[in-house]
Amino acid sequence: AGRPPPPPPPPRPPAPPPPPGAEDPRLSPIHRLPAIKSVPAWQQRALLLRKLRLCSVSFDSTSSPMIDAGEAEEEAAAAAAAAGGDGSSVPSATTLVARDTKRQTLLELVDVCDTSRTAFNDYRVLDDTFAMLRANLIRALPKPVAPTPGDPDEEEEPFMDPQWPHLAVAYELLLHLVSLDWIELPLKKKVIDPSFVRGLLQLFDSEDMRERDYLKTITHRIYSKLTQRRALIRRVICNIFFEFVYETQEHNGVAEMLEILASIINGFAVPIKDEHKVMLARALVPLHKPASVMTYHPQLSYCMALYVAKDHTLTREIIPGLLRYWPFGNSQKQIMFLNELEDVFEYVRDDDMPFFRRPLALRLKKVLGGYHFQVAERALCLWHAERFAVLMLEGAATRSEMLPHLFPMLHANAHRHWHESVRQLSAHILDQYAETDSDLFETCLAAVPADADEDDGGGLGHLEKPPAAE
Repeated sequence: AGRPPPPPPPPRPPAPPPPPGAEDPRLSPIHRLPAIKSVPAWQQRALLLRKLRLCSVSFDSTSSPMIDAGEAEEEAAAAAAAAGGDGSSVPSATTLVARDTKRQTLLELVDVCDTSRTAFNDYRVLDDTFAMLRANLIRALPKPVAPTPGDPDEEEEPFMDPQWPHLAVAYELLLHLVSLDWIELPLKKKVIDPSFVRGLLQLFDSEDMRERDYLKTITHRIYSKLTQRRALIRRVICNIFFEFVYETQEHNGVAEMLEILASIINGFAVPIKDEHKVMLARALVPLHKPASVMTYHPQLSYCMALYVAKDHTLTREIIPGLLRYWPFGNSQKQIMFLNELEDVFEYVRDDDMPFFRRPLALRLKKVLGGYHFQVAERALCLWHAERFAVLMLEGAATRSEMLPHLFPMLHANAHRHWHESVRQLSAHILDQYAETDSDLFETCLAAVPADADEDDGGGLGHLEKPPAAE
């Protein structure tokens, strides 16, 4: 009765991987499956399910994904020789052929999706299809290999994902499934669940531009077809922006996601909901802060213009944010911000000006007194925009508050700036103020020191022409 129990048997060792050149048991059946259209109708569903499961097999990126049987033997032998005879990390010829067979099978699935109205209108088939798409698409993104040092003038080639021949067909299948109207909407809602949407949007960080273009199109279609996923898509994109602005400062797909948001903003109903205003204030305006803003600024500026076109009061949020994140030491960024400022000002009304006219005057004063003549010239061209000129010149309260800040720089530029265009533009603006409000003009002129025409080293070095490079 006191005899101890016998010890458990030792665990069975895992099966060794197949040797180089041997057939992988997971992949061998894929070569023997007939075409779906070549079998009787009652066998097509079972055959389709088998092909979906076999297409879920993943491959590494050690060699070319498209190859025929004859070339496979040669590539496998060459890879084994390059590896010094160790074939543990070298794909076999069977694997190489199976990779191309998998791509052909995916193409067949796309064709079946287009031609058969009933094949994918089955929950079991659709669920297995999206399980296969998850296995192929939602993955750890590959990083480009560091370039070897070479000619500094040589242009860097864009990153090309080695798995793209498979990924492109998988994305095409997903696009067809989302777009087709004869697949029932409740079935789409079940398979395109929140976890799938989140995983799909995380792929926007891909280095491959082709993948980001597919993702942009597919996300557009999901947003238009599945209204239940709209709030989720907006929320996930905002969370990606938060991580980008406040943590990583690196993301490859900001421009594409802003293009998606632009089409979404364009469809907002008026008056704009509070949640959409929160998205503007917390997620979009802070995108002016990162150092890489130039890579996506056209799309961001377009989103700002769409918002203020629907509600002019949002200029009270956008313009102070633009001034808060104003760039320093980068003339090209400052010109971009001035362009955006002009676009937003098209929708500013008189009752919006009190919310930002003082910080705007201080920022314009610094820009006009900057060292780069192109920035000063672009700022002076703001007065050529009809709406900006009306607000700055004809509004009595705005004119009386802003001109005292701007007058010293305008006067100095008109008399002593080294660049002729800046001198002419400044003098023209002063003439406009003199014609509009001569009393205010004389008051500001009287406040200018009598010796202002002499440079006393008081910080007006921008008026002098920079020395020529030797």
